This record gives sequence, structure tokens and C-alpha cells, in this order.
Amino acid sequence: MMSSNYLISTLENHCFYVKSEICLHGKVIHNRFKLDTGCAFSTIPFRVLYNVSHNTALQYKQAAIDSHLKYQRSYGVSDTEMTRQKDKELLKNNKLLECTSLKFMHKDIPLVLNGYALVHDIAVNYDRTSNILIGMDILQDFDFHCGKSIDNGEYLFLGCLRNDISQDYLDELYKHFGYIKYFG
Repeated sequence: MMSSNYLISTLENHCFYVKSEICLHGKVIHNRFKLDTGCAFSTIPFRVLYNVSHNTALQYKQAAIDSHLKYQRSYGVSDTEMTRQKDKELLKNNKLLECTSLKFMHKDIPLVLNGYALVHDIAVNYDRTSNILIGMDILQDFDFHCGKSIDNGEYLFLGCLRNDISQDYLDELYKHFGYIKYFG
């Protein structure tokens, strides 16, 4: 993917999608992620990312358990209280492999989103098959703006890491939104 000094995405079916490249478990994978400002914590569903069977994903989950990766429970809007209680019991009985709500933290993972490169910690769930979401735990590190472009009329997400603001990014802010950097 071509490298860029900012991340830009055009609204598509009420979502901001990005072409992605991620290096996880020593393998570079290309996929499509969704930027989701309404999602508190990013989660990468391994089975969707790698397009593998449940049994294959469980082998990687076991490796994450054996490596003592930090984990936490994570639930979606459709998870019930009964599911949460069941998971609580599984954890209490040290049956991590059977607990489908666990996501494991992988440190310093290289990502490229629509050509914009960054490194971030990523949470991976080895059981779920939901959308691949980039949420506010990552986006909070960005300076980003969403709105209708005065240049092309499209609704855009435009951003870059706050510690990586470049003149190219500032030029795009001006081009699409009329924003200028204030020195004062």
C-alpha cells in the first residue's frame, strides 16, 4: 500500500471503511476494517481477519493463553446476561479456551489503514465472527475531523496521529474543510 501522511476515508453505506494491512502472528494480512467512533474498544475477530475455521482459530487462542497474553472479556450489543454469567463461571473454572468473550492484547502491532501507517496495541478475539472495528481506544490518539468536504462534496473522515501532524495533513484539512492552523 502507498504510504500517506494522513488517514482519509469516504462515508460508504453510513460507515467509514478502510483498506487495511496488519501484521499479526508473523503474517501480513490485507482486509477491510471499519472506523467506528461509537465503539469504545477496537476488536479484531481473528476468524474474519484470517478467514479460518473455528478449530484453527482455537489453536491460535491456545497459543495466546500459553503465552500468557493479557485478556479481558468483551461483549457486543446482542450478548445476554446469561452469556455473561456463563463466561464468568468458565473463567472461575479456568476454562479460558471455552470462553468466547475473551479478547487478547497483542502489543505494538503494525497497521496500515488506507495507506496510513501506525503501530498500536490490538485486541484479538479468536471466537467471534463480527466486523473488524477500529474504535476510540485507537482513534483517541488521532486528531480527526468528519464532515462534508468543500472540495468534492463527499462526507469524509480525515485524521492522523496527534504526535504525527504533518503539513500534508494540514493542507488536506484546509482543502476539505477550510480549516487553517492558528499560530497565536
